[in-house]
Amino acid sequence: MKETFVTAGDFAAAKKTGAKTHGFEETISNSDQQILDDLLTWARSQKDAVRALFCAAFFHTKAESLSNFILEQFDKGLRDAIFPTYVLLKYRRNKTTRFAVPYSQHRMSILLRDLERRRTSESVWSVALLSTLAMLDVEWAGAIGRAAKSSRSRRLREILRLLSPSASARQKTNFVRRLVNAAPSISSLDEAVLKSLSESPLALSEEFVLTALKKKGRAMLKILDVLIDTFAEKNIRISKRRVDEWIDVIAALFPEPKWEMGDSWDIASFLSAELLVLGRGRVLSRVNDVNDQARDFLLTNVVPRMGTITTDDLNAAACERLLEVYLNTDDAGYFGSSPGKIATEEFIVDKILPRANVTRGARRRRCIQTILEDAGRRHDRRYWAPWMVPSTG
Repeated sequence: MKETFVTAGDFAAAKKTGAKTHGFEETISNSDQQILDDLLTWARSQKDAVRALFCAAFFHTKAESLSNFILEQFDKGLRDAIFPTYVLLKYRRNKTTRFAVPYSQHRMSILLRDLERRRTSESVWSVALLSTLAMLDVEWAGAIGRAAKSSRSRRLREILRLLSPSASARQKTNFVRRLVNAAPSISSLDEAVLKSLSESPLALSEEFVLTALKKKGRAMLKILDVLIDTFAEKNIRISKRRVDEWIDVIAALFPEPKWEMGDSWDIASFLSAELLVLGRGRVLSRVNDVNDQARDFLLTNVVPRMGTITTDDLNAAACERLLEVYLNTDDAGYFGSSPGKIATEEFIVDKILPRANVTRGARRRRCIQTILEDAGRRHDRRYWAPWMVPSTG
């Protein structure tokens, strides 16, 4: 047990300095059941940083003993236990894993205190957990409703009312509208509430969203990014008559040609999904027009995600521009959809393989390799660049 103690101590030190701790967590989760149980028994008497280590290990194991440990730490008020409790409840709760968080006044107090004291982006998980508990448990829903009436904090009363299952679509929509009007002055706590509401039906018109994007720019884009999250309701839809307007408004917010990066992933996914059929014609018309202002944005962020388009639909200039931006973006080989996702066999044979024979530099080679691998999966075959051919020596 001494070696384990040293490892946990190292973790605590790493935690304080902000160093990565994934190795510690994986070591815990890879232990057999008896060793894991012994470690959990030992950890219960350790300081917060060590107990936080064990809570974080839930990503790597589904052991029931660890789930029970996390709930114990939540009951002790350990902040690092709130996020894993939320994930276990929302995404790991099924017929075989009956993880539950029964209501108690003590647990409610822990979450309310966290919201009252912090009011920062860190509170997002307390908001998420309360929202999930309200949906899954009638007793929690009732308690949240009562707290929404009795809390001395007006701000907290508003949040709890929105998280209650009894909150109407109109109340939630009005909250979103207020945030849009206040943008960019939005608190971290408001962002957390907004994220919890993204899974609820909201009455947001296309006109309202487009107008807000024009007036607020990237501040509204940030709000839109939350509302169109992967797990969000389809609260925002694009109509055929306004396809060009959507393209122009969003493309203007990404003036520099670069391959789809972190700040445009969700927006790109939203646009490509909405334009997949109804906007296909307009997208092709615009990317094949060398003078179109939105051409680069569509080529690099939308077209590679559209399963209804292939490189055969692009003219020679558009194909060349598609490759040029991809091969000249530093992190292109790591992010998003490569041109290989829409490449035909002819495109690979005529355009990519000849380039592969003369490509130098690790970054460009990585990009070429990603294109070949994506296209290979699409064509059910394997393409080889010279440096990918296995050595026979």
